[in-house]
Amino acid sequence: MIYRDQGRYDEAEKIFVTVLDNRRTRLGAEHPDTVQSMNDLGMSYTRQKRYSDAKPLLKKAFEIRSTQLGEEHLDILESMHELGVLYASQNRHEEAEPLLLKAYEGREKRLSAGHPATLESLGRLVKLYEAWGKTEQADQWRAKTTPKKSQE
Repeated sequence: MIYRDQGRYDEAEKIFVTVLDNRRTRLGAEHPDTVQSMNDLGMSYTRQKRYSDAKPLLKKAFEIRSTQLGEEHLDILESMHELGVLYASQNRHEEAEPLLLKAYEGREKRLSAGHPATLESLGRLVKLYEAWGKTEQADQWRAKTTPKKSQE
C-alpha cells in the first residue's frame, strides 16, 4: 500500500497481483484476506483511472462481503465506499450516492464522526455533490466537517 500511496503504481500492482494470486490459491477465492486483496487492487486501479480494471474487482469484493458480513461490518462499509468512489469517478452519481451515504453513516455509527475513515467518506460525499452540481447538498455535507464552536 505504501507504493500505491506514493503513486508508484507499477510496483504496487505487481505486489497486489502476486498477493491476490497467492491468496486465491492458498486460501480460496472467498477468504476474507483474498477479498481484501481484491479490494486493494481495485482501489489502486481506481486511483489510476483504470476503471474497467477496477470495477470487476471492487464489485466482486462487495458481493462476497455482502453475503458473508453484516451490513454494518467495517469491511462491507469499506467496499461500499470504494465502489461509490469508483462510480463517482465515472460520473455515475446516482449509483455512487447511496453507496457513499451508507458507507458514511455506517462509519459514523461504528467508528465516530471524527474518525479518518468517516471523514474520508464525508469528503467523498462533498466531492460527489460538487461534481454533480448539487451545491446546496455539498455545502450541507461540508458544514459537517467544520468544528462547532462551544457556546460559553
